[in-house]
Amino acid sequence: MRSCWLLLLALSNCSLQFDSERVEQGTGNAGAAGSNAGGGGGGVAGAAGSTPAGGAGGAPGCSCPEPHCVGKSLISYTCVESTCQEAAVVCEFACEVDQCVLAPNGDACDSESECASGFCVEGVCCNTACGAECRSCLSVNTNGAQGECRPVKDGTDPQLDCGGEGCTGDTVFSYSCFNGACTGSSQFCPCGCLGPICFGCGGD
Repeated sequence: MRSCWLLLLALSNCSLQFDSERVEQGTGNAGAAGSNAGGGGGGVAGAAGSTPAGGAGGAPGCSCPEPHCVGKSLISYTCVESTCQEAAVVCEFACEVDQCVLAPNGDACDSESECASGFCVEGVCCNTACGAECRSCLSVNTNGAQGECRPVKDGTDPQLDCGGEGCTGDTVFSYSCFNGACTGSSQFCPCGCLGPICFGCGGD
């Protein structure tokens, strides 16, 4: 009878030891799983954190075309909020080598703003205002270059600075330019005149 009790006690101890080992093994597996889960979660977060946050940050710069000419217009560009904004300026005289240029002396003009000198006289760009009598910027009127203010040719008065020739009452006159100044003569006509010609008197 005693032997039976001893046998039962031994079997009971074996069972308790076996259950204890199973519990410890289960606890270890759960810890490993938890560790793996935690490690896995940490890896994903790390990968997500390594993605550049500023990829969509500061606005990129512009790469705009260089200024260029289209006819008399100068086309230029300005970078505004990452976009190239186009602007066109109509040049007064011409657009050359990607910039507005003004006309040199001697070139035809319609206004002073077209001329590099700032003077548009007799339809050409001139080196001065050329406002004195018996002066001209046109080579056809002078012995100088086109666009150079010089005295007009002697004996001429292309701009009628001196009054030309004609008749006033009983006097005929003829004035023109000599050496850059108005010179001339007048003649009394007792019987009147027409243009630069005196009338004859009676049977004369």
